[in-house]
Amino acid sequence: MSRYRDLRAAHLKPRVYRELPVAAAVRDLCIDHEGILHWVVLEGDGSAKIESETGSTVVLKEHGATKRFSFPLLQRFVDGRWLIVEPRNASVAPNAFIFDKSGTPIHAFYVGDGIQMVVVDRKDKIWIGYFDEGIFGAFDAPADHPWHRFGPNGLVRLDTKGNVEFAYNRNHPNKSISDIYAMTIDDRDELWFSPYTDFFLASIEGNEVRFVLPRSPRPMEMALSIGPKYFAFFGGFQESSMVTLVERASGRLRLLQLLSGDGNTLSPIRMATRGDTAVAVAGNNLYRLDQEILLSALGPWRDENSSTVGSAVQYQDEEASYAGYDVIYGKGAHHVAGLVRPRQNPPRNDFDSGQGPL
Repeated sequence: MSRYRDLRAAHLKPRVYRELPVAAAVRDLCIDHEGILHWVVLEGDGSAKIESETGSTVVLKEHGATKRFSFPLLQRFVDGRWLIVEPRNASVAPNAFIFDKSGTPIHAFYVGDGIQMVVVDRKDKIWIGYFDEGIFGAFDAPADHPWHRFGPNGLVRLDTKGNVEFAYNRNHPNKSISDIYAMTIDDRDELWFSPYTDFFLASIEGNEVRFVLPRSPRPMEMALSIGPKYFAFFGGFQESSMVTLVERASGRLRLLQLLSGDGNTLSPIRMATRGDTAVAVAGNNLYRLDQEILLSALGPWRDENSSTVGSAVQYQDEEASYAGYDVIYGKGAHHVAGLVRPRQNPPRNDFDSGQGPL
């Protein structure tokens, strides 16, 4: 097996399968339980419409006192109803809105502030993951504030009335969530997530949490796809054009660099995943990044073109030890120098590493 530090990345130029007229207006996209892609477009007046890859469009009608959206997060229920969640909420006004198939509002409820992502499973359960302001900001609120039922738990499951059925941090204080970075649903309807600070990979079935990887091979990933034989981690710290494929049975991994048609790196700005299906937005284009496409670009797996999750984690720890860190004192900051980098451990160059299937 190659060291992760020395592992070459194969290249993939994914084909554009759909163009978006104004990608900047697309606020979120989701893949429903049937594998159909939908996205929500925000109009200039704050109103929104939902477009689907099937060609249909649903205009969302006014939804009470809050008539404008800022960054609507989109999901679809099994029966065709729509869920829109507004991630920032400075009040206790409802910020989760359920619409019928035609876009008419039918119900709304409060789900806290600082929401990172939302997923709806086949049982119509609503999973919400929070970022740090949603998790820790609640501690500045009064003890009886409803915010405390939501964000501080890091990850919650709700019914369609907004009642909390599962709260992660409350039951797992020793492996708590400070920020959700990636979350998805697999084809078995298990929820998968990778949180800060440990960046472990875990799944939830019912109320049972299963910790699958103690550390992710690519921390701060922007998305996950989960297949029966492989995990795919999209992006990572300052490397949003990289995909890491992990073989579940062996823990081996491969790297895949996404490239645009002109050979430059292709960095998705948004992604939707469900099971082993993945769609990315880059520029004004949509790209399919399903695991079948990724694996075809990689070609056969061999010892010389693969590494391990353990080697990737070791690389992360070594790089952190060379970087040093800052200690904040009352009168200023003090920098603690890192270890001297050995010659045999140069940093990876993920933007010039390999060409084509290996």
